[in-house]
Amino acid sequence: AWIETGTEKQLAIPTDAIVQLEGKDYLILQTEQSEKGYKFQLEQVKKGTEQEGYTAIMLPEDFDSKTAKVVTKNAYSILSVLKNSEE
Repeated sequence: AWIETGTEKQLAIPTDAIVQLEGKDYLILQTEQSEKGYKFQLEQVKKGTEQEGYTAIMLPEDFDSKTAKVVTKNAYSILSVLKNSEE
């Protein structure tokens, strides 16, 4: 999705897909799916304008938005599992 901010358009995702951890904003990416389950990783982003349930984001330059599988539902539930698995 895209959000218009003045004269430019910015990439936007559902606001619920952005999670906060230690004061920073992240997307959760699904990196693998197998018989054993799913693997995820956090990708730090910078938030921009919020509009109608979507938030504009700025991604790292090396981020491939065409192949990335961004978690858009239950992101905080997955974050909780990820945090608990690190402990």
